[in-house]
Amino acid sequence: MAVRMLRAVWHAMGNLVHGPCQGCLSLGHHPKKPFREAGVLMIAKSGRRDLSTPRAWRHTSILSCLGKGLERLIARRLSNQAAAYRPTAPELPKACFAAAEVCARIVYSLAERIERRDRDEVPMLA
Repeated sequence: MAVRMLRAVWHAMGNLVHGPCQGCLSLGHHPKKPFREAGVLMIAKSGRRDLSTPRAWRHTSILSCLGKGLERLIARRLSNQAAAYRPTAPELPKACFAAAEVCARIVYSLAERIERRDRDEVPMLA
């Protein structure tokens, strides 16, 4: 679904999108369709004259805007939870980062603290 179209009809169908996203979060499941389905766009690399070879092209995945929205929602909640319990260093990413990026930074920061033996400073995020 295109972002422009979703914005145009959000007042009418916002609750219909909110329900499945909330269900995904409560179940802890990220369904493949429509959230993880991606289209592949082939872009010719600059300076390549022979476009008949695969090396002359760069492939880019185009994700569904619903999937991106769910990913940002997860990232925002992780960031808020992490900020509330302060398990990480001050360079915790803001909610606009991808959920995988937020998780990676949280895990890295916690691993550093455990390695330094700061176990009393490492709260659980449950």
